[in-house]
Amino acid sequence: MKDQFRDGAIIVDNAIGFWIHRVYQASRNEMFRAFRDQEGTGDVRHGAVLGGVIVGVGQSVGASGDLLPASVPGGGAVVTFALLAFILLIRPQGLLGKS
Repeated sequence: MKDQFRDGAIIVDNAIGFWIHRVYQASRNEMFRAFRDQEGTGDVRHGAVLGGVIVGVGQSVGASGDLLPASVPGGGAVVTFALLAFILLIRPQGLLGKS
């Protein structure tokens, strides 16, 4: 532990962490722009938010015991899996995707 503070090593560690974060953020932003600019994908964020809400509500309802008996272990996961399978069957292009 003592060696990491010798000869400015902590500065080098911070600099490396900073540049790794910058490269990661830039590549992530570029991938998002490329995905968004594809024909027919629209704004991906709205569909992701809607999907997150659906999954969260499904898990809550499944875990509360209102939809399934309390004796079913992992009721939230069961309901979430059923919702995801159902949505993929009726909307394979995504919740808000264009066909």
